[in-house]
Amino acid sequence: MKKLLTIVLLLLSGLTVGAQEGKWSTGMIKGDELKGYTGGPYYRYDVESMGSFVLWDWNDWAFKISTNKGTFDLWYYQSTGTYFINVMMGLYTMDGKLTDKFENEIAADHTGRVAWINKKGLYSWSETKHLKKMMRALKSGNGYVRIVCARKGAPEFDLLVMPYK
Repeated sequence: MKKLLTIVLLLLSGLTVGAQEGKWSTGMIKGDELKGYTGGPYYRYDVESMGSFVLWDWNDWAFKISTNKGTFDLWYYQSTGTYFINVMMGLYTMDGKLTDKFENEIAADHTGRVAWINKKGLYSWSETKHLKKMMRALKSGNGYVRIVCARKGAPEFDLLVMPYK
């Protein structure tokens, strides 16, 4: 029975990977000295039926996600006046084996459609190390990243970010 359940789960995860057709795009952000934006490139992965993943530096650990359906399940810190979501991220080899994991909260906007890493947040050294490893794997083609979090008004956000090409 246990083997049958494992086979079914592997088949379902394979269907999820096959169902998501994403596309990488790149562009330049114009700097704004007054607002403190340095400008530079961005790398965006879009899956039409799910949402997007954006990063700005392959050697950094900052990223942003957005949803196309519903809103993320927001939490609100009254003491700081900030919104956040709980997110799970996994790094997988190209044959589907989980090799690394990150689970924590990330900042979100009040609409619940966009969330990002707040680099001023309380992330440990080991958590940033996991995230950097995931970004490097996407760039090198050594694996893909799966991002999962709860949404309101839509099924769970489950985005597969395939390696950058």
